[in-house]
Order: sequence, then C-alpha cells, then structure tokens
Amino acid sequence: MKKETKKSRLAGIPAWALSLMVFFASIGLFALPLPGSNDGNIFGLIIYMILLPAACLIICKTHPKSIWYTPVISNAFIIYSLISISFSKHPNLTFVILLSGCIVLSVIGAIVGTSIGKHSNNQVKSQ
Repeated sequence: MKKETKKSRLAGIPAWALSLMVFFASIGLFALPLPGSNDGNIFGLIIYMILLPAACLIICKTHPKSIWYTPVISNAFIIYSLISISFSKHPNLTFVILLSGCIVLSVIGAIVGTSIGKHSNNQVKSQ
C-alpha cells in the first residue's frame, strides 16, 4: 500500500509569487509609521528581521529549486535601501549592518529550507 501524502496549499503557488508577496509585505512593514516614535520604525524592522528569514525558509522548503531567486526577490527592498544609503554622504552604519544581517539571515534560511525540502522530498519518493 502506498502512503498518501497531502500537499500543502503553498505547493500550488509558484515560488516567485510567494517571494513577491514577501517583497510587498516588506514594503508595507516599512511604510507603517509608529505614532510618537522619534527613532524610526524599529518595531517594523524587528518584525521584518523575523519574517524574512522565516518566509525564505518556508518558500525554499516547499520549492527547493527556488533557492537561486527567492532571497533576491524577497530582499529586493533591502538591496534598494542599501544602494540608496551608499549614495548618501553620511550613511547610518547601524542601519546598514542591520539590513546586511537581514540579507545574511534570509540566505541562511533559504539554504536550510532547501536542505529540509530536499530531504523530505526524498523520503516521499522512496516510500
């Protein structure tokens, strides 16, 4: 008897579409201003630093071949921000380090998600 596996809802959505959803969500997180906050949207940045690596992990776990473009599409807003910061006269070094760390975390999440996805796909195929 074959064991029937149930596919997740994410398996039906292409990885590029999921990555674009994460991209637009990231723009939304940075666009929401906090009332009475003088030091920027640090709350949105913290949520974003948790959301982006988790999203890359889940997308690459579901679609392991998408490791090559998921971190790039998901981090497009950060890449744009880093490029625009580099042209300013006095870049905020702390902000640059935070954004660069978010890129590194999302790439690590994508690598881990791909390895988990390949491992689980191999188990399903062998049964």
